[in-house]
This record gives sequence, structure tokens and C-alpha cells, in this order.
Amino acid sequence: MARRIRVSDEVYRELEKLRSPGETFNDVIKKLLDERRMGSYIPKASPTPLDEYRTYASIATLRKILEKKSEDREVG
Repeated sequence: MARRIRVSDEVYRELEKLRSPGETFNDVIKKLLDERRMGSYIPKASPTPLDEYRTYASIATLRKILEKKSEDREVG
């Protein structure tokens, strides 16, 4: 038997971020409850500081490569 529940816009947006293609909101909520029971809940929507560092490091590396190519074109 299906039931309807109300959630705030904020909660809806968070659930939407956690939802994978083809998943229903019911699937997301069930997965969160199962993970909570197992003590393994780590939200995938929130990047870790390490993820952020890797992103910034990748951007910095890419920027250096592009600057080098630009300098090579100016000299050559």
C-alpha cells in the first residue's frame, strides 16, 4: 500500500540530488534507511575535502598546461 508524505522544498532537493537515474524517491528513502541501520550512510552528493582538493588540483594542472601551450605558440 502506497502512502503520501510531505517534505519541504529543501528536503525534496536533497533527495533529488541523491536519486540515481531510474530510481524513485521511495528507492532513495529506503536506501538511506538501510544505510542508516547499517551505519554506513555517507551522502554521495556532498564532496569530501579530498574530492574538492582533487578538483582544484586538476584545474590548476590544466591551467598550467594551457598557459604553457599559449607561451609556446607566442615564442614559436
